[in-house]
Amino acid sequence: MTKLLKLGLLVVVFFMSTIVWGQDAENRRAAKKLKKQKAFKELMQAVNDKSIEFEADWAYPMGYNTVDLNGNSNYLRISNDSAFIDMPYFGRAYQVTLGERGGFHAETIMENKVVKVNDKRGEIKIEFSLKGESDKYQCTLEIMGKNSVTLRVTSNNRSSISYRGKFEEWIKEKK
Repeated sequence: MTKLLKLGLLVVVFFMSTIVWGQDAENRRAAKKLKKQKAFKELMQAVNDKSIEFEADWAYPMGYNTVDLNGNSNYLRISNDSAFIDMPYFGRAYQVTLGERGGFHAETIMENKVVKVNDKRGEIKIEFSLKGESDKYQCTLEIMGKNSVTLRVTSNNRSSISYRGKFEEWIKEKK
């Protein structure tokens, strides 16, 4: 009789702890979802209202090994409809202008800018074109979080390259 009572009590305790644990897990999931939504809202606000700067940690040239860019100065700055790009390039160049420095360099107005938002996945994609000194760049900036950003650059005169890094608010230097 006492064994049966102990077994019954053990079963009741087990089911009660399972219910409590399940509710606790559900609360954690809800808190995590709320935190993600808040972070995404902050990302959207930064992209829409502020100037942002992307800095790459890694370069992924098409057909070549990954290149570590830590310690190398590089950036893509976006402010309203203007973009400033100074990124190194690794890969195959099809046409090079004599005296041109390597990489992607431009300070110009963005053309054909399109911002796509995926609320479900928490992603923001910004597509635009830039005109360099002797080349035109098609850029795609995919933002999945402050520390998870990908920049793809396709050029008329070079093979494609991708960069991975982070972005933050860009505070313009006063001259």
